Amino acid sequence: MKYHVEDDRIIVAMMRGENLLDNLLTVAKEHNIKAGTFTGIGAVENVTLGRFDPKRKEYDKREFPSSCELVSFTGNISLKDGKPFIHCHAVITDHDLKAYGGHLFGATVAVVGEFVIFPIDGEIIRTYDEKIGLAVWDLEECSYDK
Repeated sequence: MKYHVEDDRIIVAMMRGENLLDNLLTVAKEHNIKAGTFTGIGAVENVTLGRFDPKRKEYDKREFPSSCELVSFTGNISLKDGKPFIHCHAVITDHDLKAYGGHLFGATVAVVGEFVIFPIDGEIIRTYDEKIGLAVWDLEECSYDK
């Protein structure tokens, strides 16, 4: 992974074999990002996507081992249990250009990955919501530089 820091964003380039989520988390930790958003495109493999079932309060997951286009990738950075946390969704397409999307649990860069991180001043805190069954943004606990 290589990245370049600009005034209001971080440009990230990833190469074949790199773990997409681990690399984003590394940048967040190295730059003490406690809140932010990101977007990206590229080609990935060994993808795990999921869909949250609110009745069971758990994810249904599906794996895509072959190389796919990463046609849409977006998410956010917040703090969960005091540590940077990546929450993201992705849309991938297979060799027939059939699209699949959902919560991204993991992916390896298959060719290249191009991403932009937009840090937000302050911090966004996630706390577990028992009714929902997930750690969600707790805006009452957040702080922002004004």
